[in-house]
Parts: sequence; C-alpha cells; structure tokens
Amino acid sequence: MHRNFARYAALTLLAGALLLAIVPVTASTTAPGRQVWDSDDGPSPVEVTNSVHCQVVKIQPNRTLRVRHETGEARIHINKKVRIRAKARKQFEGRKKLAFADFSPGQWLKLTYVIENGYISSVKVLPKAPAGFDISVWTEGAETATLVDDSK
Repeated sequence: MHRNFARYAALTLLAGALLLAIVPVTASTTAPGRQVWDSDDGPSPVEVTNSVHCQVVKIQPNRTLRVRHETGEARIHINKKVRIRAKARKQFEGRKKLAFADFSPGQWLKLTYVIENGYISSVKVLPKAPAGFDISVWTEGAETATLVDDSK
C-alpha cells in the first residue's frame, strides 16, 4: 500500500508541475489591450472635478440660474446635457431625475464642475442647506461674477 501511495503522490506532483508549466500565469501579465496613458496619446479621458454648494436666487431665461455661493453671486448656464438629480426622492414626489423646470428660488444645489474647463457635469438638488452654511455671511461684501458658464 505504501508503494501505491508513493506512486500516486509522485504522479500528482508531476501533473501539478506540468500544469503550472503549460498554463500561463495571468496574474503577472496586464489585461489584453491595456496600455499606460501617455501624453502623446492626446488629452486624458479622466476629468478632475470639484463641487460647490449654492442657493438659487433667480431663474433667468435660456436655462440660466442666478445663484448665491460662498464668495458672492454668480450666473450659471445649465446645458441640456447636464444631469440634474434630487438628493432625496421625497422632494419631488418620488422622482430622482429632474429637469430645468424643477428649479425654484431658494433651493440648495450642489454643482459639480470640471476644473479644466469649468463645464458643469451634474447638479444635485439638496433638501436643505448643507451643515455649517450661514447665508448672512455670504451676503456681506458679495461680488457678482460668472461662476461657471458652459454655454459654449
């Protein structure tokens, strides 16, 4: 019995060694078709974004909002391609997807924009003012400027 067991163990080890030699080790290779991004390949597909909280002051024609933010007031254009969502479904009768017509003065927004070109990528309508925001501080010495204008 020991002889059969020894033979079985030797054959199992030999089969395992042959299997490892035949099957390529995929963990040490890169995925097919993947390449390291190089500056010669053109602009990077990765967009670096930033977010800002603001309050809608006035709705203007041509999909433009006048908003109040930390450094003053700004006029922003909301392109048709911009994704507008509600943070909470109960705000808009169970709807999460919103349209420009759903904006109203006094609403709080979280605008996410691409740092490189200033284009707004998404707007989230918040149910209330973010924690720690004091509007009275914003209005003192407020300047009027264009925060983001993606109408191009």
